[in-house]
Amino acid sequence: MVQGSFYENAVLWAVEQGITNGLTADTFGPNTVCNRAQVVTFLWRSLDQPQSAAANPFTDVNAGD
Repeated sequence: MVQGSFYENAVLWAVEQGITNGLTADTFGPNTVCNRAQVVTFLWRSLDQPQSAAANPFTDVNAGD
């Protein structure tokens, strides 16, 4: 992460909230593309990791995932 960058505060907040940890302990990839699983994980963590009683409608995801 570059100090003073436009994304610095957002990254620090997301790490503090436990939403993301970055690519490594000291590397963040602001220009890295997020896949569907990463985006869903960020959203799930931001909502305090709620459990769902609904059936999984995605055919490309295993039941235990």
